[in-house]
Amino acid sequence: CLVGVASSLAAHLLGVPVKIITTIETTMEAIGKRYENYTEYEVGVDKKGTIQYMTASVYADTGSSNNDPVVIPFFMPNISGVYDNSTWSLTAYNVKTDKPSSTWCRAPGTLEATTIIEIIMEHIAQVVKVDPVTVRLNNTKPGQYPIADMITSLKNTSDYDKRLQSVRKFNSENFWRKKGLSLVPMRYEMTYTGIFHATVSVYRNDGTVAITHGGMEIGQGMNTKAAQVCAFKLGIGLEYIQVKASNNLTSPDSGFTGGSVTSESVCLAVIKCCDELNARLGPIKKKLKDASWEAVVKQAYLEFVNMNVSAAMTPLADVKTYNVFGVTALEVEVDVLTGQHQYIVNSDTPSRPVGRCRPKFKSIDRHRPSGRSFCYGIGILYH
Repeated sequence: CLVGVASSLAAHLLGVPVKIITTIETTMEAIGKRYENYTEYEVGVDKKGTIQYMTASVYADTGSSNNDPVVIPFFMPNISGVYDNSTWSLTAYNVKTDKPSSTWCRAPGTLEATTIIEIIMEHIAQVVKVDPVTVRLNNTKPGQYPIADMITSLKNTSDYDKRLQSVRKFNSENFWRKKGLSLVPMRYEMTYTGIFHATVSVYRNDGTVAITHGGMEIGQGMNTKAAQVCAFKLGIGLEYIQVKASNNLTSPDSGFTGGSVTSESVCLAVIKCCDELNARLGPIKKKLKDASWEAVVKQAYLEFVNMNVSAAMTPLADVKTYNVFGVTALEVEVDVLTGQHQYIVNSDTPSRPVGRCRPKFKSIDRHRPSGRSFCYGIGILYH
C-alpha cells in the first residue's frame, strides 16, 4: 500500500507513469513489523510432564491500528499445536499501541502460536527433568493426530538417539562451545477464506491455451502448478499453456494470496474450467475420434463452440479445512562467549497432509521448507 500510494501521488504530480522499486532493506525500514506477543501462563503437570491444567493469556501488539488481524484467523486455531488441549483455557487479546501498525509476514500468528506452546513444553521438560520429546508425546492425545508415528520415523531416519548421545559427549568435553539437539512437531490448519477465480481460453489457430487466475505468483510456483493441472486435465502438452497476468476483470475480489492454500485454490478453479471445456469439446472428439488437439480445436471453432470458460473456487462449496503435520530435528552449535552459532547440516523435516489428498508438486514445493522457510525461521528468532 505504501508503494502504491507513493506511486500514485508521484504520477499525479508529475503527470507521467511512475514505477517504484524498493530493496528489501528499504521495505523493512518503511513498514510495520510482525506482531509482538506477550504471554502469561500457569501450568499444572504431573511427574511425567503431562498437563493437568493450563491457563494462558496472550497479548498481540497490533500497533496504532488493527489492519491485519492475526488472533482469530491464525493464532487461535494453531496455538494448541499437536497437543491435547482439553484442560486448557486460552485467551488472546489485540492490543492497540502507539507503534506503526503491525502487519503480516510469513506465517502470521501461526509462527507465534507454535513458538509459544513449544516454549511452554520446553519449560515443563526443564522443571520435571523429563526428555522434551517424551513430554511432547505425553501431551498428545492417542489416535488424534499421527505425530507419534512421525516422531518415531524421524528418530530413525535422522539417527536422533545416536546424535543425542554425541551432543551430550561434546558438551561434557567442551566448556565454551555447546551443542543442542531438538525435535519439534507441529500442526498447521489449512483454512480457506476467499474465492479464487480462473479463466481458461483456447485459441483456434494453434490450439494454445491461456490461463489467468486470481492468485499472485510470488515465487511459490503457482503459475507452473496451474499450467500443469490444465495440461493434465485437457490431455495436452505443457508447451500449449501460457499463464497471463492476473487482473480484476476476470478475477474480481479474489482472496488474498497466503496461508499455503492459494495455489491449490487456483488449481481447483482451473480444473473446473477444464472440466467444462472437456464437456463442450466431448462431442467434437467423439466425432473426430483420434484427431489431434489442434484439429479438435479448429473443428470446435467451426461449430461455434465457446472455448472460453470462467470458474471460481468457493470455500463453502468446494473444500474443507484440514491439517498438515510436520516434525523437525535440528542440531545447533553455539559459542557461549560470542554467541556465534551454526546449524548442523543434517536437519530433517518430514511432513504429512491429513484430511485431503493434495496434488503432489514435489519438485516445486521441496525448496520452500528446505530453503526459504528455514532461512525465515533463523532470521525471525535470531535477528
